[in-house]
Formats: sequence, C-alpha cells, structure tokens
Amino acid sequence: MAVETQANFVKTFDIPKDVKPGKYSLHAKIVYADGKESKAENSFEVIKKQIDKKIYYGLTGLLGLIILISIIYKSGPLVKKIQLRVKVRRIVKKREIK
Repeated sequence: MAVETQANFVKTFDIPKDVKPGKYSLHAKIVYADGKESKAENSFEVIKKQIDKKIYYGLTGLLGLIILISIIYKSGPLVKKIQLRVKVRRIVKKREIK
C-alpha cells in the first residue's frame, strides 16, 4: 500500500478460543521503500466470559420447580395409600375396643 501522507485501515484478527485471559499488546511496523519505518502499538484485554447470573438463577429455579412438581405428582398415590392405611387402623382400633 503506497502512502503519501496518512492512511487508516482496520485489520481484524481471530483470537483462538483457548487464549488465556489477560492483557495483550499488538505491534505493527511498516517499512517504506526508501527504508524509513513507522511503528504502531495497541493493547487489548481478553476477559473470561461470565454467565449472566439472572439467567443462571432463573434456570436453576425452573429446574427446582420442575423437580418439585414431579415429586408431588409421583407421591400423590403414595399419600392416598398412607391415608387409607390410617383410616383402616382407626376402624380396626374402634372394633377392638367394642
């Protein structure tokens, strides 16, 4: 690229997914045909992506609610069975007393 006075352009770089969080610097050097050099530097920071806590708590709450509903639904027949046994014992006790 020939430059008479000044030029600006954007270059996009792909950063690997396994790059560790931290501060990084990018250095660029241009050497002109007459041997003159021009240097530039820029820095950027890679941060660990954080899960939105609201989404996490919402999903956890929803999962807990689903588990609770399934436990209540599954335990319905068991509760009825226990209630029936209690009624039978009361009837048997009343007959034994007489």
